[in-house]
Amino acid sequence: MLIVCAAALVGGCRKQGDGGHPPAPVLPGGTGGATAREAVERFMTAARVQDLDAMSQVWGTASGPVRATMSRPEWEMREVVFMRCLRHESWRVLGEAPAAASERLMIVETRFRDLTRSTNFYAVLGPQQRWYVRAFDMTPLESICQRPL
Repeated sequence: MLIVCAAALVGGCRKQGDGGHPPAPVLPGGTGGATAREAVERFMTAARVQDLDAMSQVWGTASGPVRATMSRPEWEMREVVFMRCLRHESWRVLGEAPAAASERLMIVETRFRDLTRSTNFYAVLGPQQRWYVRAFDMTPLESICQRPL
């Protein structure tokens, strides 16, 4: 059942590079972000417009974007869940600080309908001095995740 639901959600997201078409072009300025904050901004924008390819270019590790280290079906399925939990009308960075392993921690507040929630985002420096969103805490966003569309 979960796979069927996730597959239905993927259908509503923007995908490029399927069906023998070339993969999506890299975002202007390259993958990742020039700063940790820019990586989070691109990630949140991709979540807002439900652009799987754009999100896969800024979600990653110190090795680079997930699209280079994970199969497309795997990152797409994960991103569908991310997008549901990151739905928002607005968002803002409340704070930024150094984190373990030279990462950056950002506290991000999201507003969705009558809900306002804050969560932690972790950004990591990758190849070519580009920053990637490595992870974010989904637990504080559960009420948004579970909210009907």
